[in-house]
Amino acid sequence: MSPVLLLDGGLGTTLEADHGIRFSPATPLWSSHLLITNPSVLRAVHAAFAASGADIVMTGTYQASIEGFLNTDAAITPAQATGYMRAAVDLAREAFPPSHAARVALSLGPYGAVMHPVSAEYAGDYPAPMDEIPALRDWHAARLRLFAQDTETHSWDKVEFVALETVKRVYEVTAIRAAVGDVFASLPSAEDRKKWWVCGVFPTDQVDEEQVRRWIRASLENTTANGEDSCPLPRPWGVGLNCTRIENVPRIMEIMEEEVTRMVQEGTFVDEWQASATGRPWLVVYPDGTQGERYDPSTKQWVKRDVADTVTRPWEDVFWETVQAARQRGLWEGVMIGGCCRTGPKDIAALRRKIDSAF
Repeated sequence: MSPVLLLDGGLGTTLEADHGIRFSPATPLWSSHLLITNPSVLRAVHAAFAASGADIVMTGTYQASIEGFLNTDAAITPAQATGYMRAAVDLAREAFPPSHAARVALSLGPYGAVMHPVSAEYAGDYPAPMDEIPALRDWHAARLRLFAQDTETHSWDKVEFVALETVKRVYEVTAIRAAVGDVFASLPSAEDRKKWWVCGVFPTDQVDEEQVRRWIRASLENTTANGEDSCPLPRPWGVGLNCTRIENVPRIMEIMEEEVTRMVQEGTFVDEWQASATGRPWLVVYPDGTQGERYDPSTKQWVKRDVADTVTRPWEDVFWETVQAARQRGLWEGVMIGGCCRTGPKDIAALRRKIDSAF
């Protein structure tokens, strides 16, 4: 069966639960705010996840952007903001002891995650012109270049993966693929390219099957950026979902597999990762650890829902059964799993035990 790699858990919610950090509209950088105020606490949370058995730690840059730093403090310059973001890579690497290989993923959220004062990653409702592919393509490429063109701290050399996360809109998936292509084309050599994944967020109570089908096709199909140029878009190394209710994950994964199989049969599936055994992408899944709560982006708080929505079985049991079923179906090159909001080091340690017992 497919190999498994373990990611860390929810950074922002672990900062709240274990360190008493409070976020609000006054802290638009969310967990990235600690890059300014308290990097040692950020490092401690990374280390807690590494100690819990995570193979890969993700940087505290999900909501980081030049705009986000300027919205936080107008005295911060773009150069200083860039320095803060690059410093996040070293903080993540320092989570691992010297005897352990440091494996780091650069975490980058969608444009909606940096909107201020109310984030919009769960809705995907963007103002013009950011609701169109060209503007989003330029925005994502510019943020990627802050790392890819780093000749000062060499942050790009220190990450193994790039994670484009919580992307709801299909047109932003296309823009991201185009942006990655733009940045990769400017790198000195093919060896400088990173394994990268794009994960969708599917926040509705019931699975919107057509939305999932459109999303996975936008991620993997052989296409160009809406005819803007003739170059095919690069295919991500991994695809999947994050920040989504655990109850909906099995069906979403099944839909994704149905569409990948259909694309392969149609000949529209992009296979550009020649080092893989199957030619297929990795499945990357890190759902919420919620037990029925709903996130309110305006207050940045978790609100309890109806008791009937409460998850009663242990999160790791429900999740691992889903992962094992996907592995047995054998479609994916490998499976990368972890947790998103409301999952802490204990949850990642529980997944570590599941993985170790299976192997």
